Amino acid sequence: MEKPVLSVCIPTYNRGEFLDKTIESIVKQIRELGLNNQVEICISDNASTDNTEEVVNRWLNEKDIRIVYHKNQTNLGADRNFIKVIDIANGEYCWFLGSDDIAKEDSILIILNHIENKQFDIFLYDRLNFVSDLSKSRLESWKNGEFEINKNNLKEYISYLDKLGGLFSYISVIVFKKDKWMEIIKTKKEEIEKFIGTQYIHSYILLSMIEAGSFMKYTNVPIVYNRLGNSVFLEKRNYFKRIKLDYNYLPIARSIFGREIEEAIKELLKRKNTIPKLLRAKYFLESAEQDEFYKFLTDYELVKNPLIIKLFPNPLIKLMLTIYAQMKKQRT
Repeated sequence: MEKPVLSVCIPTYNRGEFLDKTIESIVKQIRELGLNNQVEICISDNASTDNTEEVVNRWLNEKDIRIVYHKNQTNLGADRNFIKVIDIANGEYCWFLGSDDIAKEDSILIILNHIENKQFDIFLYDRLNFVSDLSKSRLESWKNGEFEINKNNLKEYISYLDKLGGLFSYISVIVFKKDKWMEIIKTKKEEIEKFIGTQYIHSYILLSMIEAGSFMKYTNVPIVYNRLGNSVFLEKRNYFKRIKLDYNYLPIARSIFGREIEEAIKELLKRKNTIPKLLRAKYFLESAEQDEFYKFLTDYELVKNPLIIKLFPNPLIKLMLTIYAQMKKQRT
């Protein structure tokens, strides 16, 4: 059987409710473009307890589509499942796709056209956000324009960004060459183990690829519809956990590049965590988290004085967030 050019790699856990639409969005393009020999779908099921296996089995009966399905006996955690889904892939390039997202109608054609250029080992794109209706989706760009990134200009690129999505925090817009990924897997086993559990092991591997000489191209073209409001970190009590999670990038960057890139990412995180985001986190804080939250603000210099956040009463924060949301809606 011919080796596929592209593996669409879907790590999943208990997303049977959405997974069918995710797979369908890829299958439709494969059939319309006649790409059944060039594109495969790889699914690593992290021991789901819902109807995920049933959903996949229905698609496995479609003989014109190449699907690789693996189900872990136990839940390995997100990081190990990210590694597993790439491990089972056969393609020259891999595209991570979240199991609750939907591939944009022309995404595969965009990717295949780009990977013809063998100069780049990593490609990064933008996304369209939606809640329930794709026709009301809104573009979210990490940065306008195109950038060609290597280890020598990585710091400059980071300084342009306002969002961590431009540095791999959102998986569904990342395409990369599998053999370069596997080189890092083989040569940095001990270092990889240190960062299992951060939920950013893919970022460690991709940044390590850049450090090892890989070139990356960022193009501000969307390839995926991102389903908003479906993350565990957007549950009210988890806003602070979401903020803390991103700071796992700092030890990752330090271990690969040293302090200079770490500081650049720290500045990016400060730009990303605006006052409205910090106020929202404070509004839903558990009482036991408050001291940790204010210490966190101080340690990472997110505000000049944590009292600015601490003294805001919750009723005022609620009013401010409502006004901010209305203003943001009007702008879009």
